[in-house]
Amino acid sequence: MVEIISREEAAWLAGMIEGDGSLFIHRHKLKNSLTYRTAITVTNTDARIIREVSLIWHKLGCKFYYQLQKTKNGFALGIIACGVGTTNKILDLIIPHLKAKKDQAELLREFNEKMGQGRYQRNGIEWYKALQLEYVDKLLTLRVNTVNPQRLQRTASQPLELR
Repeated sequence: MVEIISREEAAWLAGMIEGDGSLFIHRHKLKNSLTYRTAITVTNTDARIIREVSLIWHKLGCKFYYQLQKTKNGFALGIIACGVGTTNKILDLIIPHLKAKKDQAELLREFNEKMGQGRYQRNGIEWYKALQLEYVDKLLTLRVNTVNPQRLQRTASQPLELR
């Protein structure tokens, strides 16, 4: 049974994904073929953060797993959710609260939708490969807005200007 997620939990999760998370399409090997699927991760050195993420994802009925990652100062714990159904549940919850990664999230949602449509239209394997690579390329080309150091002012209380 899926539990209700509060607006505060949804906003908190979106903030964690914006700060310590990743939205991506990764290669997945199935038997003798290679395919791509969406994934969402959050990595942090504080296990309490990962626990809170896991509680929300569990409430949503998502499937996820943990991964320990070596850092220069020790270890970080990651939580990874992947697959169409799971990532759609998370994306639907967080998209209204995202700022910087909203375009990536919407692209992942679109990719999931296209993959679902193709499954029932019985398109050939070449169609799937082309679609998957198209979305991987789109995701890679999304640019992060950076700050122009020549435009920074020493004046406080001014909104940051991006290029």
